[in-house]
Amino acid sequence: MDKAFEICEALADARPGSACSELSRTLRLPPATVHRLLAGLRRRGYVRQDEETARYNLTLKMLDLGFRLLGRSEIRLPPTRWCASTCCGPGAARSLPCPRVPR
Repeated sequence: MDKAFEICEALADARPGSACSELSRTLRLPPATVHRLLAGLRRRGYVRQDEETARYNLTLKMLDLGFRLLGRSEIRLPPTRWCASTCCGPGAARSLPCPRVPR
């Protein structure tokens, strides 16, 4: 499991993604191990492989997990009026969770 997280952390810093061989060298892991872990991460939706370059990149699934955790967390920050009018106002495109603000 540690090695899978090491791959995710390396991919988070890599632009424009990394090839399996680059990750193997960077993390000092056997190429077969990196390939196996990348296949599992890809299967679960945490990484994607560019069809043209064969380079791997993280997806937004980790961010989604963080937002889901935050959504059920007891940590609540008071929304600002800007948030209430911009994010949650009538006709606003909701891309971020924004709590209701009493008027």
